[in-house]
Amino acid sequence: MITFRMPIPLLALMAAGFSSNVSRGSVEPVNLRKNIYGFTGTMANSVIIEGRDGVLLVDSGESASMGAQLKTAISTVSGKPVEYLVNTHWHFDHVEGNVAFSNGDTTIIGHENMRRSAATEPLMAGEGLLPAAALPHISFSDNLTLFINDEVLWLYHPDTGPAHTDGDVIVLFRNANVLHMGDIFFNGMFPYIDVTHGGRLAGIVAACRQALMFIDDDTIVVPGHGEIADKRTLAAYADELEKINESIERMVRKGMTLEEIQKAKPAAEMDALWGQGFMKTDYFVELAYMGIKKYAR
Repeated sequence: MITFRMPIPLLALMAAGFSSNVSRGSVEPVNLRKNIYGFTGTMANSVIIEGRDGVLLVDSGESASMGAQLKTAISTVSGKPVEYLVNTHWHFDHVEGNVAFSNGDTTIIGHENMRRSAATEPLMAGEGLLPAAALPHISFSDNLTLFINDEVLWLYHPDTGPAHTDGDVIVLFRNANVLHMGDIFFNGMFPYIDVTHGGRLAGIVAACRQALMFIDDDTIVVPGHGEIADKRTLAAYADELEKINESIERMVRKGMTLEEIQKAKPAAEMDALWGQGFMKTDYFVELAYMGIKKYAR
């Protein structure tokens, strides 16, 4: 099994006092299947497909420097330029590397909500906006199909509603049977939920359930963070999150406060496996609670 670097905190977690500095190894391509590669040494999981039509990259990393490192790593497996760059959502660890691909040679693609957020809000505290040249040149609302290197790529925004954010894009490499979930899927850890931008735990579960309909037991599933996975792992992740969400919803309906819910430990069953990294269990429960309270129907 290929292991990718664990994630570091997003903006909301940084504000809570976490550090964004982690030690990572070199950025190296790792063949996943056919002409599709992942990379070691990255903060978030980037993937490319290479071939005669050029290279398509999914997510560009957390900085211009990381984008440049990805460019160098890509050049070791393909002499073709990066023709397309797809962003799975707007968070800094997936889009700040766009700067390295903003010289006009690469067409950047993202969901319309992702583009709006990246164009109007700082990606990290104390920083400016993503430069205009690094924003998506093409945006879409529902889905988009690309034909490149004998592959059919289906880019789709879950129609089950907002999940990790309100601008998530899942990328399915149909022929190669590879699925990139973006941060809808944090493998081996509790997911970060961007409640400010529509995120809610029930939406993450629903998006995972929808993705499971399009894959089979042979599908390689790439999470936004964590190890490469498969359909069974994604299904188990959705099952556990659904149980936690239902438990928190019941407590909210009873009128329990956040503090009371945290003391009741609705996510205790997964704490030992998922709560030992950057996303601590109590904070995950807080985000799930906030999403339920904010978006309750």
